[in-house]
Amino acid sequence: GNWISVWTVVLGDEVTIDGSIKLRAHYFEDGNVQLQTTKVFPAATLTVAGNLGKAVVAHIEDAESNLQSALEDMYTNMTDETFKAMRRVMPITRTKMKWNINEVALNRNLRK
Repeated sequence: GNWISVWTVVLGDEVTIDGSIKLRAHYFEDGNVQLQTTKVFPAATLTVAGNLGKAVVAHIEDAESNLQSALEDMYTNMTDETFKAMRRVMPITRTKMKWNINEVALNRNLRK
């Protein structure tokens, strides 16, 4: 996957910062699941007490850490919640269906 973080700092009477993070993540559990999302952070006014660079870095670190924590929580719950909702329910016979396209076509032709 990848993580692209873009931030804009506007200097003036007030210092404002806004940004966005584009994220692509890949998760594998008996199948491929990909997450593609964009998180937009609206403009915020920074309180600068001394070093502007440190204030900007602290704001970005805080925003990215919060997003990372939210993603970790999502992935922790994904196995229990999301994948169960996405999985096809097994038939009553408790046997997996064969999804071989050739067998399906053959059965369809034999029924005619």
